Amino acid sequence: MNNREFLIHILLELRSSGIKNQSILKIIESIPPHYYLSFYEKKKYIKINFTINELIQIVKILELAFLKNIKYENILIVGIKKGWLLTLASKFCKRAYSVCDSLSQKKKLENLFHSNNFKNIYLKVGKEYSAWKSVSPFDVIIYLKENKFIPDIFQDHLSNNGIAIVLNVLKDNNIKLVKINKKLERSNTAIEYKFIEKSNLI
Repeated sequence: MNNREFLIHILLELRSSGIKNQSILKIIESIPPHYYLSFYEKKKYIKINFTINELIQIVKILELAFLKNIKYENILIVGIKKGWLLTLASKFCKRAYSVCDSLSQKKKLENLFHSNNFKNIYLKVGKEYSAWKSVSPFDVIIYLKENKFIPDIFQDHLSNNGIAIVLNVLKDNNIKLVKINKKLERSNTAIEYKFIEKSNLI
């Protein structure tokens, strides 16, 4: 299966899983995961080491975050690894912010984003959302690191119509992704965290 055939396979699988947002599907078509990873790894041909289930859950996060299908001012994503989710999300907003665990990760991603003309992504080295509190409030916060679940810590950093998608670690150590709005109204999501946890694409 060549790269184009693999992309068609991915898009068919996403549609069959219930992903209907045409804007998201169009952006994935322009930045497929294997295409993105070839730039990240600086290799023309790479071994495919992600699964369709993994992609589906990542795209579900995007669908939930950009449900209104409008151009947002800014978003914040915490918990990135190789940054594919961040590049997709950056297409839906004027500015996308994230934090890196190390200076080497930051430099690698900045070089990748610069060389591929992703001009609206901004990175800092840090551990949590507070690294970018000076530019809040955010229209979307996606927080994919395990943390003590205290919803109101996000309230001051959300715009009036903003939402946060965060992890909730339950008593049995089961982890669920939940959505929170500015009023601290909470709703569960259908996103399966077990696939996100293992993903290097986020």
